[in-house]
Amino acid sequence: EVNRALDGFVDLVERARKTQSASKLENLENSGIVGTIISYPFSFHTAQWLYRNYPDDITISWDDFEQQNILLEFLPAFTSPFEGLALDDGELETEAWVKYAAGMEGKTDFEWVVDKIVNAGMSEQVVEAIYELMDMPVNWTLRPETASRTLARVSNTKPVYQRSALIRKGIDTKKLVSSPIDSPRWVTKDRARKLIASSITMLAVRCREIYSLFYANPKDVVVVELEGALTFVFIGMKPHRRFALESGYFFIGLKNNIPITYGSGTLCFDQVEAAINIFSSFRQGESALLYSQLMRVFHQVFGTRTFLVEKFQIGAENNEDAIKSGAFWFYYKLGFRPVEPAIAALADSEDKKCQTNFGYRCSIRVLEKLATSDMRYFVSGSTTLADKISLTGIGDLGKGSGSGKAERSKTLAKAMNDVCRTLRIDDLKKWSHTERYWFKQFSPLVAHIPNLSKWTKSEKQDLVSLIRAKGKPSEVEYIRRWNAHKRFQRALCSLSKKGQRIRSQLI
Repeated sequence: EVNRALDGFVDLVERARKTQSASKLENLENSGIVGTIISYPFSFHTAQWLYRNYPDDITISWDDFEQQNILLEFLPAFTSPFEGLALDDGELETEAWVKYAAGMEGKTDFEWVVDKIVNAGMSEQVVEAIYELMDMPVNWTLRPETASRTLARVSNTKPVYQRSALIRKGIDTKKLVSSPIDSPRWVTKDRARKLIASSITMLAVRCREIYSLFYANPKDVVVVELEGALTFVFIGMKPHRRFALESGYFFIGLKNNIPITYGSGTLCFDQVEAAINIFSSFRQGESALLYSQLMRVFHQVFGTRTFLVEKFQIGAENNEDAIKSGAFWFYYKLGFRPVEPAIAALADSEDKKCQTNFGYRCSIRVLEKLATSDMRYFVSGSTTLADKISLTGIGDLGKGSGSGKAERSKTLAKAMNDVCRTLRIDDLKKWSHTERYWFKQFSPLVAHIPNLSKWTKSEKQDLVSLIRAKGKPSEVEYIRRWNAHKRFQRALCSLSKKGQRIRSQLI
C-alpha cells in the first residue's frame, strides 16, 4: 500500500505544478520529494559524484551564485588561450559565456565547469580548494529513475513484519551491547559501490554531506545484520585519506531496506565518538533501541569499550534542537553520564526530582547547564585511554624536525632507516603501496619512542603488524591491534606528555 502511494508522488507533484501558485511550489524545494528540485551549494566531493552520476539533471543556480567572480578568475586556467580572448570581452557575462561554451560541447553548465576543473591537471587538494572558494549553488532535478527521498530503497533483506509493540523503553543497554551478533561481512566491490552510491544519494537529497563519506573506500564496506530487519552498513575511508591515529567510519542504518538513520564514528583507541542522526520520520519510534544496537555493533565489531557524546549533541553551542528535544535525557536513560563531576551531580539531582515528583520537567536553563559537559558510557571500567593520550601533544613532537624541505626529508629518511633497523624490517619493498605509505607516516613517531630496541621480539612484531594494518584495505584490523598493543599505548602516553611540554613552551 505504501509503495503504491509513494510511486504515485510523481503524478502528484506534476499536478501541483499545473494547479498551484509559484509561492506554494517553493515549499517543495529542497524537500527531496521525487519530481522536485534540490538547490544547494554542494562541496567538491559531492559535486564531483553528482557530475559523474547525474550530469544531465543538474545546472548552476546563477541567480544565487554570489562568487561568480572567482569562477571568472580561474576560467583562463581551464580553457585554451584562444577561448581566453572571448573571456576578456567585458560585455559577455560569465553565465552567458559558460552556457555557450557548455552548449558547444553538448553539456550542461554544471557538467562543463566541473569537467574543466577536474581535468585541469591540478592536484586533488588544489581542485578541491578552488571549488570550495566558488561556493557554487546548483539546481538538481530529482527524477523517478535517479534519486529522491520518496523512492529510496536499498535492496538487502526480505521484509520482516512487526507483530508486537515497538520497544520504546526498558532497554537494558549493557546486556544488549554485550550480546553477540552474527559475523560482519565485507561485501564485493560491486555491491560496495552500490551501497556507497545509495549513501551519498540519501544525504544529498536532504542537502547533507559528511566528511568520512567523501573518501569512501569500496574495499572497506562492512554489513552487519541484526534482528528485526535492522541492518547497519559501515563504510571506511581510502587508505591515503585516513586519519593519523584515529579511524573514521560512515554508517547508514536500514530497517526493512529503508534508510532510517546515518552518522559517523571516529574511533580513538578504545573510544568511539558516534554522531547519529535519525531521520525525522522515525524519531518517535524505537530511537533508544536503534542507538543501543549501534553501540552493540561498535563494541562487537570494532572492540569499542567507551562511547563518547560531545556536548554539542546535547545542546552546547546554541544547538536549540537538542535542548528542546531533551537530548541529554535520551543519552542519560541509556546509561551515559556527564564527564564533568559537577554536571554529573546536577544530572543525578534532577533525575531524583523526576523520580519522586511526577510530572516534573527540567527547565531550559538547567538543560543548557547539563549541556556544558560531554557524556560517556563505559561497557567496562571507568577510564579511557583516549584521556591519557593527547593527539595535539603527539602532533607537537614534530616541531623540531626542521623547517626546510631538504632538512625534513633528511630527518624522515633517518627515522625510516632507524625504525627499519630497530624493528628488523627487511622486506619493506614487498609491502603494498599503502602499507609503505603509512610506514612513512608512522616512522617519525615510532623513532621518538625511547628504549624501543629493548622491546621484546613479539612486541616489535606486533607494532610492525599494527602499522601495516593501517594501510590494509579495511581498517578494522588496525583498530583491534591498537587496543591490544599495551606497550605501544604506554609509549604514546609518555610521548604525548612530552609533546604537551613542547606546546606549553611555545605558548
